[in-house]
Amino acid sequence: MQNAIQPYVDIFSDEIERPYTWHSIPGIKGLLEKAPFTDDTDADSANHGSIYAQSMAEHIKTQMFNILNYVPRHKEYWLTQEDFFAGIDLLKLDPERHVIINWGLDFSFFNGGQPIDGLESDNYNGVQVLELPFYGRGNERRLLILQRSDLPQVFFKDISHFQIKMYNAEKLEPLNIQAALVDLHRNKKVRDLVLADRDFTDEQKNGIEKQVYVYIAMEMIVRRKEGMHGVVISPHYSYQQNGVRRTLLNEVKDFDTLTGNDNNKKASK
Repeated sequence: MQNAIQPYVDIFSDEIERPYTWHSIPGIKGLLEKAPFTDDTDADSANHGSIYAQSMAEHIKTQMFNILNYVPRHKEYWLTQEDFFAGIDLLKLDPERHVIINWGLDFSFFNGGQPIDGLESDNYNGVQVLELPFYGRGNERRLLILQRSDLPQVFFKDISHFQIKMYNAEKLEPLNIQAALVDLHRNKKVRDLVLADRDFTDEQKNGIEKQVYVYIAMEMIVRRKEGMHGVVISPHYSYQQNGVRRTLLNEVKDFDTLTGNDNNKKASK
């Protein structure tokens, strides 16, 4: 799970100024049969840091992708592999002001597997390329191009001492995330909380004393600058796009014109 979260924390650590919108990505909870996850039917012996960790990682990747990509002000281009990097060139990006976020694209398949002029492991013609974890459908792989000043901020709120004590949760270092696995046969307080929790169905609560309560407690906050808008470039595959028209190179405009940042462009000259 740390591998899924740490890139966001490392890349989006700078504090941003108001005005901004914010999104909360909460932890997850669930019920599992006790026996399959313990050697001796004792829940305390299970590795509660690993149970549900995969689901949590996928949840975070999906939420971050949705928060940053589905912004009404983004301009989207669909370019063939042959036109892909020529289209980026037409955006006239400034290495000092712009950044490219790569959501799952593997460029080794572009250009017939041959090296692409200007493309390095961490930049394209000097413009930084940030690789972020991707979880989604193949046709959602894309580049998101933003101004550096529009990068979001990611941080974690503290988990309350009440929650930590109630569930006997343990911190998953080095992240501010707490995890717990509670034997509902032994712990009546948590069992009563689960029975009163409307997020679980009556069917799930049936035989509750034979289950364990899995809880990964976190509150990941994403601050996104109001008015943030960028350019999305997606590869166009004729067999996959189902009616989405590919973008011609003569339709691609430079980034500052598209996003209304002509003043920034003039100031940088």
